[in-house]
Amino acid sequence: MEAARFVFPGVNCWLLSHFSMLFREQERSRLTGSSYLLISSLLAFSLFDKGIAIAAVFFLAVGDALAGMIGDRFGRRIIFNKTLEGGLAFLVCSLVIGMVLTTADLDLFPSLVVAGAIAACAVELLPLPLDDNLTVPLFSGGVMAAMEFFYG
Repeated sequence: MEAARFVFPGVNCWLLSHFSMLFREQERSRLTGSSYLLISSLLAFSLFDKGIAIAAVFFLAVGDALAGMIGDRFGRRIIFNKTLEGGLAFLVCSLVIGMVLTTADLDLFPSLVVAGAIAACAVELLPLPLDDNLTVPLFSGGVMAAMEFFYG
């Protein structure tokens, strides 16, 4: 559907006229966040061990949504065009999700989860030119994979 939006401008116009509430302003002329989520998920599961990929994708899928809700509702302190409150919600949510995942049979350890959650939160807050739906799982997964490689 994304490819059709850009190859056939009429498709994009129709989608925007019927589903405008689903598109953010910047998504009207570029890939949607869900496409970036799909791409980053495929890359994460291709590049990282299963447990790391699951944690990294969950950090984004749940943490980013919660950060947006908390940031919109309670956010007062702005950091890089995002809110501190949303960032803290992202971090706490990622830590909770990660710790729950350490109880599953995924070879995840608390130190990996803490490092991955902090990395995910940091890259989500930074004003990078790439969509955070792409960068969060890849960066947090990369940090966890590097820790696992170097520290076993």
